[in-house]
Amino acid sequence: MSVEELITESKSLRKAGRYQDAVRLVRSATELDPKNPDAWWQLGLNLLSDDKAGEAVGAFRETVRLAPQFATGWAYFGWSLWKTNAHEPAIKAFKLALEKEPNHESALRWLANAYQHLKQPDEQLDALLALEAAGKASDWDLNQIGILFHNRKNYGAAQAYYRQAALGSEAAVAGWFNLGLVCNEREVSQDVDAVDAWRMVLRRKPDHERAPQSLARVTQRLTDLARDAKALGPTLVEPRDQFQHYVNPFELLAAPVDADAKTLQRLKKALLQELELEDGKVSWLDGHVFDRSRVLALCEELNDGALREHHRRVFENKSLLRFLTRGEHAHFLYHPTESPLETIEDLGRDANFRAWLSEPFAKQYDVVLGCALERKALPVVEALFDGRRWTLPEHDDICFASANRHVARLLEPLQHLADSAKATPPSLGQVKLTIEGDSLVGILNLLPTHFRDVQSAAVDLVRGIAISCHNIHGDSELSKSVLSCSKQFAFKNAELAQRLTEDFKTIDGIVTEETKHAFSAVVRSDAILEITKKGIRYRGRVMSATDIESIRWGVFIQRTNGIKTSHDFTMVFRGQHDIIDVSWGARGVLGLAKGLFRDKNAIVPIADQSSDEQEVHFGKMIDAVIHFVAPSLLGKLIERAKSGRTYTIGPCTVSAQGLSFKTGFIFSTVQQLPWRDIHTQIVNGSVHVMSRTNRKANTSMALKDVENAVLLPLLCSAMAES
Repeated sequence: MSVEELITESKSLRKAGRYQDAVRLVRSATELDPKNPDAWWQLGLNLLSDDKAGEAVGAFRETVRLAPQFATGWAYFGWSLWKTNAHEPAIKAFKLALEKEPNHESALRWLANAYQHLKQPDEQLDALLALEAAGKASDWDLNQIGILFHNRKNYGAAQAYYRQAALGSEAAVAGWFNLGLVCNEREVSQDVDAVDAWRMVLRRKPDHERAPQSLARVTQRLTDLARDAKALGPTLVEPRDQFQHYVNPFELLAAPVDADAKTLQRLKKALLQELELEDGKVSWLDGHVFDRSRVLALCEELNDGALREHHRRVFENKSLLRFLTRGEHAHFLYHPTESPLETIEDLGRDANFRAWLSEPFAKQYDVVLGCALERKALPVVEALFDGRRWTLPEHDDICFASANRHVARLLEPLQHLADSAKATPPSLGQVKLTIEGDSLVGILNLLPTHFRDVQSAAVDLVRGIAISCHNIHGDSELSKSVLSCSKQFAFKNAELAQRLTEDFKTIDGIVTEETKHAFSAVVRSDAILEITKKGIRYRGRVMSATDIESIRWGVFIQRTNGIKTSHDFTMVFRGQHDIIDVSWGARGVLGLAKGLFRDKNAIVPIADQSSDEQEVHFGKMIDAVIHFVAPSLLGKLIERAKSGRTYTIGPCTVSAQGLSFKTGFIFSTVQQLPWRDIHTQIVNGSVHVMSRTNRKANTSMALKDVENAVLLPLLCSAMAES
């Protein structure tokens, strides 16, 4: 037999499932003509069919060596490599196949499967999208694309692909079920759509295990919501605003959907007579007034087969009909046993019907949503966002036109508060009242992703108020409280929620750091001292940090014959109109006696504690002053010096040029030390000031007695660097 005859016979044997016989024949062909790529190709196919992928690898390698432009050969070479767990070479072979033929179905599908196995979802999605773009994606492929977008939290794309899969024949159950899952996601929150999707699953597969469980998780909320919405009446739309955007000719004529032309003509005459006698009113349509020309145009639509079918579908779905005509919101409410499954399938399978319905639906939706927002009818607002908004994406702007205007007005008080907060810190009560007032939080929390910009604006305004409280007014605690108010926002947008969480962590860290340095303790039984960012509070007297003009502190210890006889602590704050003096002595005999009879759980005043404990508290007091009082006061001292004014700190005169002081007892000399020449040192409760270049030029002062002596080292350092 010739090579061609051997190859032809092997093909017949492979088709008959006689792979081993086919292999024997085609091996002979490769021996007779080793450079024949078709012989190697058929050998590889037969070996692969006989589950001998390892041997097939060699045959396919020869195939692509002899025919390097053969895309299918590269694809099968990759598949045989994959089956032998040579994953990287397999992927390389698939990509080479796609270089030869970019839309090669097998290469794309095997590549997608490979990336799925290797848990590389981004690459898997790229391969599947290429398969779809080539028009070769199956229903299962579309469902898998939906899953990948779902995992990325790209819920809009996931819905679109799940819906395509659901409308197919192979993956319908999986597509509908997954569509229900994505509609039930918190960030989507279209739970009525989820219910409809899961009921579609049960229509096709009544014994589906997960669909009933999924339904059970959402029905209670939807049942309660439907009850609350129904309690507000069947519609919020005034009679004068009904029948604006849609009138059904079957309802207008009071005609059955199967009425023939003769019947329709008779009913049309009766309707026109009714209009003439009743000044345009139609008694069976709630006495609504209709224009004769509009009636004639609607009747004419029944002569068009496609339009008649569209109107029939609406007429037979009574909740949809009454929404489109009267604005009734029952269309959006959960029913314990019913879902508009027929209409949902019609919309999915008939693009013309969906396109025809979309615009009047969007216009009526805008009317109903606007009425619900104006009346603060939050159950109806929530229901309108829960699903069954049967419009095309290009009509979203129509759906939300009134809502956009209403929500913009709702944000105005918050905007005004944010603007005024830059000049005057708001009270926490003002912030709460503004956020909670006029149903702002309730409405914003219900809005879908279309309103992301509005929700983001609300978050930015609250953040702006918090930032003003912290950066402008220096009130970190109020800033934290303002951000805490923003926790009432429960947006479906995870990105916005994450921003708020991060902001709160930041300001919480600042407040925690400030709190760490704050001081609060009982100094004496009748005296509580607080040192915080807001200032000093002692014995009911308050002095803000910005009002303090000078500070001094120190510890006086006196010893007689090596025995400590006196141990006094002093810290004095002087403001423009007041002085706060925090002083106490070491615990004496009376303090010891009190300690013996004090309840073990009672708070022990600092003055009654041991000397070591008192020193620890005093150190904490100094730390609080350094953090909360010193920055403001030091800033004042620096500003006074730089502005050309002079002032004294103990023996030193402070000026823009440096410090001056007298030395010598009999023949005194005025020492002028420029800032960069000054060295300071604190030793044994005194601050020593000396020249770096002249050892004789020095002076000292007691921290305990001299106002602002404790700040002199910081002042010298700051002025030297400026």
